[in-house]
Amino acid sequence: MNEIDLTTKIEGLKKAIAEHKDFAGNYESDLVKAEQELKDYNKIALPPVVFDDIQEAIEAGIEEFDFSDTGNFDIEYGIEYDGKVHCESHELNDTYELTEKIVKKVHALFVEKLDTIEPDHHKPVETQPVVEEITVDGGETEVTVTPTEDEMNDFNKKIEETKEKSFKKRTWF
Repeated sequence: MNEIDLTTKIEGLKKAIAEHKDFAGNYESDLVKAEQELKDYNKIALPPVVFDDIQEAIEAGIEEFDFSDTGNFDIEYGIEYDGKVHCESHELNDTYELTEKIVKKVHALFVEKLDTIEPDHHKPVETQPVVEEITVDGGETEVTVTPTEDEMNDFNKKIEETKEKSFKKRTWF
């Protein structure tokens, strides 16, 4: 299922729940399942071993942080009525440093994948896709690919075939 199908399914299930209260339990469980699938749609599926590696990297990043350094904390003390000193608040100052250590360890587990299209040197230049790189504000590079004439012709043929099939289906009613 793609994102549009999942969104359509969710809307349909919501309508079905409203119309059929007696089957609401079944529809509601299907709705929860479809909503979870939509949330997970763009997530990358990772094997359990990778999750273990991420957890170990986070633990290693936390272990590197010096929790014994009192400069990393704001501690506010107070005195009770009987003269005892107590800690009223204890706050971590350097969350940025801790976050950086954790992120550095987790990033070390992965390699950044850049989407590139390799030219096919066996085809004429006119039939190859055109790749344009544009630098956007903020220094990010945006890559766009212009389809070849052959790809556009194939795409248009598929659209026409789909139109013909859907027209044939509707004429049988």
